[in-house]
Amino acid sequence: MRILWALAINLVLLPQLAFGQSLADLARQEREKRAKQQKPAVEVTTDEVAAGKLDTSPPLDPARKGDLDYLLQQLARPKVTPEVLAAFVPLTDRAVARLLPMLDSTDPLKRVAPATVLMVVSNTQGLASMARLLNDSTDAAAGATKDTASPNEAFRQQLQTSRIAAYALEATKLGLWRFTEGSTMTPEQIVQRVQKGPAIEIVGGIDNGQRLFNRALRDNDPSLRLAAMALIRVAAEGKDFGFRPEQSADQNELAIQQITSFLATERAQVVSQLGSKRK
Repeated sequence: MRILWALAINLVLLPQLAFGQSLADLARQEREKRAKQQKPAVEVTTDEVAAGKLDTSPPLDPARKGDLDYLLQQLARPKVTPEVLAAFVPLTDRAVARLLPMLDSTDPLKRVAPATVLMVVSNTQGLASMARLLNDSTDAAAGATKDTASPNEAFRQQLQTSRIAAYALEATKLGLWRFTEGSTMTPEQIVQRVQKGPAIEIVGGIDNGQRLFNRALRDNDPSLRLAAMALIRVAAEGKDFGFRPEQSADQNELAIQQITSFLATERAQVVSQLGSKRK
């Protein structure tokens, strides 16, 4: 009789235990479902978070360093390694015609690497492209909080435009140096300088870059004038002093004098804005 009674109790309790377990499972599943549906306060893509890991061109296959199509594929990321730059130098004559159309990419980050290669092999169109990108991205970053649907979207836009502006700034600095102080160097020497370091800076020293900027602002090539002015605008928080890159130095003389004065009297601001250190 006791055995039968124990079996009866078990038969009653087992469905209840199973029912209780199923309720616990359902509750857990519901919590997980809700957690997946909830959005974080700020949405940032994996690429933006890992920009420092995903922005550099990968190592080259030694057997394919002479393959132009292969090398062009390595330019999908904005930072170009010295190894990739060196591989392009022997192929300059064929490479330039393939690199120039890449400056028109709808993805601004995919313009940076081809522009850098063009600058190294002595083509200033890459510098002009980066100067325009610097102007556009810094203006966009400053106005990213306007006319946006939500604070999250405003933050996302500002983060992205600031990232683009940072790449454009570094590329423009490299290009301005390459076509002024580095103008007598061969592409091979430019690659060696980039590889050895330290990072190339264009302000600092006793003249705070006045000599370099004066040279660029007065150059016959409008690409250099455009790049110099783009960097000045960053340092001067958007002020252009009335300088017009499409006009000659004679037509911009008053603006050049004002810029020279700015560089002399606002040294701390220039060093801070352009990321340089006093030598």
